Amino acid sequence: MRRDHDDSANAMNEDEELPHPPPMEQDDPSPPCPGPRIMRSNSLESEDYNGREEEEKKSPTTPDEERETIKKLHEFEIQAGAMYYLVESSWWQRWCEWVGFETDEGASRGSRPAEIDNSPLLAMGSVARLKINISERGGDYVLVLPKEWEHFKSWYGGGPDLARRGIQQGHAAIVELYGLTLKVFRSDDLSATPIELNISKASTVRELKEMACSKFGVDHVEVRIWDYFH
Repeated sequence: MRRDHDDSANAMNEDEELPHPPPMEQDDPSPPCPGPRIMRSNSLESEDYNGREEEEKKSPTTPDEERETIKKLHEFEIQAGAMYYLVESSWWQRWCEWVGFETDEGASRGSRPAEIDNSPLLAMGSVARLKINISERGGDYVLVLPKEWEHFKSWYGGGPDLARRGIQQGHAAIVELYGLTLKVFRSDDLSATPIELNISKASTVRELKEMACSKFGVDHVEVRIWDYFH
């Protein structure tokens, strides 16, 4: 993508909501679409930048510790604007059996599960877009809070991270499974494979920028987002 002499002319306002792409006639309600490209104002030589610092967590060594840690967090109601993570249901069930999460006596009955595998929830060939017609009620996944997901990731690893936002629908709040799936490029290397992001339709450009910078491992201060559609 060619940059204009006046670099600020087409830069997106970070506080605006994301521009919605033109309608696409596909069966999947959230097909991947070309999205904004991420452009650095300065050199991309930033080897010292390590992204956001993550708090180190001490991994519990027993099923009892894991069970009690999650039990304190797991009772919640969906709220508009809050973030939630999807955990594939069969992995969740193996973990519940391992720690005795859903038994009265809390006794461990199974073996320790392998790393988290959310790939059964994804559309073919995607790392962010969900299959159509999956549901929590249908037993496809379980929703957990961000803090719960952080614990699971520190204990087991795996993924991918499937974060979704709560939105208001009528009188109830629901989790928006199918938001916008965008492909984001670095302007200095458009031939490279883009990253794929799923973001709520109610998100701002600033939120998209922060997510993209986190994925690319670049400093958000040195980055601009350019609108592909305008």
